Amino acid sequence: MTCQKILEATPGILAHHEPYPKLFDLGYLKYLLSKKQCTRPFFKSEIINRRRKYFKSANLTKQFYAETSPHITFLIDDFISITEEFKIVWLVRNPLDFVTSALNRNYYTTKSYNDTWRIHPFMGYNFSKNWSSLNLPSKCLWLWAETNKYIFNLIQSLPDDTVHIFQSSDIFLLNDNFLNFLNEVTGTKIKRSDLEKTTAVKHNKQNISLPENEDLKVSLFDERVLKYASEISSIVCAEKLE
Repeated sequence: MTCQKILEATPGILAHHEPYPKLFDLGYLKYLLSKKQCTRPFFKSEIINRRRKYFKSANLTKQFYAETSPHITFLIDDFISITEEFKIVWLVRNPLDFVTSALNRNYYTTKSYNDTWRIHPFMGYNFSKNWSSLNLPSKCLWLWAETNKYIFNLIQSLPDDTVHIFQSSDIFLLNDNFLNFLNEVTGTKIKRSDLEKTTAVKHNKQNISLPENEDLKVSLFDERVLKYASEISSIVCAEKLE
């Protein structure tokens, strides 16, 4: 949400966070079919139908359209098929910070509509057999690893200048590399002071926290999930950050 607020306050960008109609179901279906031959025209046409008014508004006001949502991760290539001008911002979060945030948002508890379309290992996928026995922290850690692996594999076939990778701190602290990116995209000169008020407000309140002790943190997770997440983390962190 903080990233969306920053983009929203940036001149030249029309930003929305999980706007209606939502794309949660499409992202879920695309992931489900990710090991099969997907029918791209279906996903492309659905995105156009659900985002038509936003695309039109951005075009009329001569702004870049930006959408922030983890659910559209699996629809990135479909968004790309709609336009030749695109930028992918990959926000790499610390996996334990992500788990903390996910637990506070009740991931995998089926307490919200969003959770209905949360991806999980389908039959034949790794961890599908023991998914029901995993605790919530392990499921959330698996989600972090699986999503980042998907992005990593996807960007291998994309031009380097279309993919921009940042750490959470780059966004929240408005580091120079992120500000330079915004200036490059919008063709303006954005000052840090113009955006600082958006980061001064804590948009994601955390009521649940992980233990401070590192050993206790590790003991929360299923050993196999922890190994998988560690493998993905080593790959992700090896990627060139902006």
